[in-house]
Amino acid sequence: MALPAPAFRNSFSSWATPPGRVGSGGALSGLTTTPIHALALGPHGEIAVSVGPPTVSRVLLWTHGATSSAPRTLTGHRLFVAALSFSPDGRILATGSDDRSVVLWDVHSGHRTATLTGHSDTVRALAWSTDHLLASAAEDGTVRLWDTRSATSHGIGPPLRYTDDDEVTALSASPDGRELAAANGHFAVNWPFAADAWTQRACAFTSDLRHDAREKDTITGYAAGTYPAAICAGDGNAEK
Repeated sequence: MALPAPAFRNSFSSWATPPGRVGSGGALSGLTTTPIHALALGPHGEIAVSVGPPTVSRVLLWTHGATSSAPRTLTGHRLFVAALSFSPDGRILATGSDDRSVVLWDVHSGHRTATLTGHSDTVRALAWSTDHLLASAAEDGTVRLWDTRSATSHGIGPPLRYTDDDEVTALSASPDGRELAAANGHFAVNWPFAADAWTQRACAFTSDLRHDAREKDTITGYAAGTYPAAICAGDGNAEK
């Protein structure tokens, strides 16, 4: 799960929340007066936070059961990290940056395992389909799909694009991992979240597929039927 974090705040508290009960909060150690840009929660209690001024890149990582101890610091991006997302099994942390790259980290060791390049602007959002398929969205208006199963992680097919002048600011995968929802300040669309369908449906979205959906600028979860579909068939004809 990835959550937006206000850049003007410098603290974050975590809560243990059994179903139907309100948990008690506990502040994470290691945070000072540095602004928080983004945060993500892993499936086993992992927490990742992007901190620092815009010209500095630093990601703090707490593993399960270690929220009271000093975090591990991950460095590898040249500019600030705008997006964070854990893989469904919690083994990989993906980070997207203003340096236009996506970096994959081994959560257990803290080592960088791959750097994914292809975007031409800030990577703003990340979402996982399965343990090896990762989608990234950027201010260049594209959504890219990556196969992360090896150290030589590569892109799958051409990028999907809204329009030439629209950035993509949010991504969310459906619970079954079959659909990917993407949004910005103007509209939201969804695509099949599968490698074979990705290469068949890549196309540019023109103005006739737009709709006013400013309230969907930030996606916090996926719900069936919430996002209007706008996909491109293999023959290039638009479908809604």
